[in-house]
Amino acid sequence: MPNQSRLRSPAQATTPPTPDRPPERANGRGNAFLQERLRARQGPACTPDGPTGDYVTMGPGDKASYLAELFRTPDLQSTFGSRGLNGTDQTQLAAVMQNEGGTNERRRALGTHYSGSAQSLTRKLAAGGYRDLSQLSGAEADRKLGLTEDERAVLTAAQQGSVDLAALRGAAGPARDQASAALTDAGATHQTALYDEFSALDTRQRSGERLPREEQARLQALGGHPLYSSGTFADARGVSSSRFREIYNEGQTRFEPTRYAQSRDTVERWQAGGERGDGGKIGAGAESARNWVGRHPQERAGNHDALADAETSWGTAQIMGHYADRGDLHKADGTSYGMDDMRGAAARRSPNGTDVDMQISYFRDVAKVPGHLGNADDLAVQYNGPGAPTSYADGLRANASRFDRARENLPACAPDRVSELDGAAPNYA
Repeated sequence: MPNQSRLRSPAQATTPPTPDRPPERANGRGNAFLQERLRARQGPACTPDGPTGDYVTMGPGDKASYLAELFRTPDLQSTFGSRGLNGTDQTQLAAVMQNEGGTNERRRALGTHYSGSAQSLTRKLAAGGYRDLSQLSGAEADRKLGLTEDERAVLTAAQQGSVDLAALRGAAGPARDQASAALTDAGATHQTALYDEFSALDTRQRSGERLPREEQARLQALGGHPLYSSGTFADARGVSSSRFREIYNEGQTRFEPTRYAQSRDTVERWQAGGERGDGGKIGAGAESARNWVGRHPQERAGNHDALADAETSWGTAQIMGHYADRGDLHKADGTSYGMDDMRGAAARRSPNGTDVDMQISYFRDVAKVPGHLGNADDLAVQYNGPGAPTSYADGLRANASRFDRARENLPACAPDRVSELDGAAPNYA
């Protein structure tokens, strides 16, 4: 069950009170009286530059508090004004953003799997009396311990010193966290090696070669190998080794293998003459295969890395890359957000003003929401398309209430910070 506590973000909970100071009357804004009233409240200092904290690991209540604090920064208040978003719009925007973002679930699933492999390897090593891993060859491990492929990969990483099996068994803390991250990286490296094997066999077969029975069986098995947490190697076919490795990177990304595979097959059918005219529509942007290949010539060589970028959701806003690739997302100044902006958003663990503006751009430029963002039911359809489940709208309503409470409970700005916010439209107007 989601944590619906109203705890504030770490920045709000730990910021010390600002010492009392005389009112500043020389700022030219005439806000001395306001400063005097705020001093009497003696709340924690506000953060005009935005909140701090690891948003992707926060519960719902802390995410709402983070966004409430972020939304009242002067830069975002200026953005809301130029974009025509009032306080109700901001609540709806925050309701959607609380649903989106988070660490890469595929990486998390991969880490969980290899954690199990490390545990089973440790048990087998203990049962066999093996303490010096350097004396244990791969052939001996296979013969005496009956290791799986993944267990053998963990053993190799441990023998090379990149994975610390002892730290993985140790008490919770930085050492175990570091060992766990290294284990996940070793797992991603192993998965990439398996994918490369699959790609080599698949390329040979597609070129017309008749594979020996054992290799054909291996190709079939690898084609059905899971990507963690959804999809298979066959779904990811066509991306380079380095691009495949990226689907397990830390960050706010979600590779969509089913959508990618459908678009890839459409492009390849068109290239082979199986689709007439411009070819079938591909990607979230509903672009023709002809136009796509025209913009990405490497597609003709069978490299679908750009298509994988297009069929990935990026950043806290979780915007499909196809929109950025086509230049469909516009900033307030009219320029477009591109794929470099998407990658930058994915690398951030907490949203900033750019992420909020990207979300606004999605509603304005892609979903074509006219005027204000409307109610939760309308927004669910605008964001997810027709047929959006009623549970999504219910979730938006809960998120909106949570955000409004967090906004009402924001700490007062200390007197010395009022001038930094003065003149910005309040986020509840």
